[in-house]
Amino acid sequence: MNKTKEQRSFETVNYLLRPKKQIERKIIIEILQELSDDIDLSQYRYVGFGSIYYYDFILFHKYLRLNDLVSLDNKPLPRRFKFNLPYDYVSFENKDATDYLREFDWKKKILLWLDYDKPIDDDVLDDLGIVASSCNKRDILITTVDAFCPQGPGSEDARDDYLNKFYDKYGVYLSQKYTDKDSFRRKFTPIALAELLQDVILNKLKDKLVYRYSDIQFYMLFSFTYKDTTPMFTMGGIFLEQTDKLRDKKWSTPFICEKRIIIDIDVPVVTYREKLHMDSVIRELSEQIDRIEHKRTRIDSKKREQFIRKVMDNLPFEVSFADLKKYVTYYRYYPQYYEGII
Repeated sequence: MNKTKEQRSFETVNYLLRPKKQIERKIIIEILQELSDDIDLSQYRYVGFGSIYYYDFILFHKYLRLNDLVSLDNKPLPRRFKFNLPYDYVSFENKDATDYLREFDWKKKILLWLDYDKPIDDDVLDDLGIVASSCNKRDILITTVDAFCPQGPGSEDARDDYLNKFYDKYGVYLSQKYTDKDSFRRKFTPIALAELLQDVILNKLKDKLVYRYSDIQFYMLFSFTYKDTTPMFTMGGIFLEQTDKLRDKKWSTPFICEKRIIIDIDVPVVTYREKLHMDSVIRELSEQIDRIEHKRTRIDSKKREQFIRKVMDNLPFEVSFADLKKYVTYYRYYPQYYEGII
């Protein structure tokens, strides 16, 4: 067997050095901070999969002021997980999510991040079912699953096989718009797979909520894909009653999903010096990009290219306009890594 396959994911990838995952964490924190204007997150227990790095636990404690945090992992390494606990606010449970959720006292408010490092499967759906069957209003759920699909030249047979198995296994949870497998196959991409995953998760939650004879529904707040090593899909939201005023909340963050739109977190690789320069003129770059994009429907392509070229010529290094737009979108969330002697 390949050695990498034998190793656990946290032993093959340093979770601290995944820039797109880190950007996702920061965006989620920003959304939750805005949500905290309406609900007291300090009263919530955060439950997640901290691995041996606990990075989301550190950020959630620092920026959301959560003081009741529980990390789950069923791997037979309890001393290592406990040794790496960053604060005594954090506790470790050496069990899988299913067992923990079945035993959880659902009178306690919960912020739950089921951050799986695997594709969607029966265990994932069972966990989601437990949450939907037991949760209370204003409980918060985030789910992350592997969103890899075969792609590229020569992968047609593998892609068809993957899609057939997905429909055989989870087609019962798909909405009518996705049930035409043949038409969906023609546009099957990582983002398209994320659409299927989102639909399956939403319908699984909806099915379980319907049987509760209550008016609690899952209100989706954000939906992301990103790829550091393998494509991943993350979706998060809050359980609300139909009359809850939060359903009509006016958000300032641009990352709240509307009409189930999935945002692909894709950022260019830049040097530290390049980053410093773009940051030093970030307002100017943002305004220039806004003007170009706003005028897009009113100017011909030739003139638009002239505007773009002018912007690019003012930069002291080469970068594509597409990458420049990505940087401007995510510059506030970029992680910076340094080597140091400790």
